[in-house]
Amino acid sequence: MDFDFGKKPAQAPGKDPITENFKELANIEKRLAGLEQAQERLDLELDDKEKVISQDLEEFKNQIEAQTKNIQEMKADLREFIKTVMLFVKELQKTAKNEELERLQQMLEEWTPENWVTRNEIIRMTERILQEEK
Repeated sequence: MDFDFGKKPAQAPGKDPITENFKELANIEKRLAGLEQAQERLDLELDDKEKVISQDLEEFKNQIEAQTKNIQEMKADLREFIKTVMLFVKELQKTAKNEELERLQQMLEEWTPENWVTRNEIIRMTERILQEEK
């Protein structure tokens, strides 16, 4: 293999180097124009994709905000429900105490010594009733 640095390349017979350079330059310009068009197309696609992503991001943000608001409303409703249940429980506790007091009062009324009747009193009452019938 022979390297000849600094030498001009051998020309093919019948070809003008200037014409060849212009042809090569024209070919490079065509390829450059194609690449520029491809870049413009890719830039447009990128812009479109950025726009879609931005819209999707905004939509997701709105959905998250809506869900956050729903969760906060649910928390407030739950707090109200808990308060209502606690009031209900307190009322039940009071009611149970009142019922117990009423039952205790009834038991006390039934078992007061004034209402007790002795065996002797029953015998006397029956004898009196029997005598009155005669």
